[in-house]
Amino acid sequence: MGFTAFLLPCTPTTARALVKPAHVWMGGIILVLGIVSCISGINEKLFFALKGNTNGTLPYSALPPEAITANALGVIIVAFGLVVLKILSNQIWQRPEPGYEEGVYQPLGYDGS
Repeated sequence: MGFTAFLLPCTPTTARALVKPAHVWMGGIILVLGIVSCISGINEKLFFALKGNTNGTLPYSALPPEAITANALGVIIVAFGLVVLKILSNQIWQRPEPGYEEGVYQPLGYDGS
């Protein structure tokens, strides 16, 4: 959908304007699902890798370095996702809607003459 709406030069501007909200929303949802997949994969890896080493709950300082690294990676991934979602939702940083003059189709090699 995004390829046909935004990368093909023959797509009318009205169709792009119609698809843009769904495109932005779907991109945010895909980002969140990717983050959830990364976190669950890290959790599963730690669950199976540390299963034989621990029998119960250990203090954080007693965990192996692999667990601390995975926890730090999980925090970094979540922080990255939150920063990207904040940037996506900030109205000031969004691309302004084109005016009538700017919205007219021009070829990529157009130099204004």
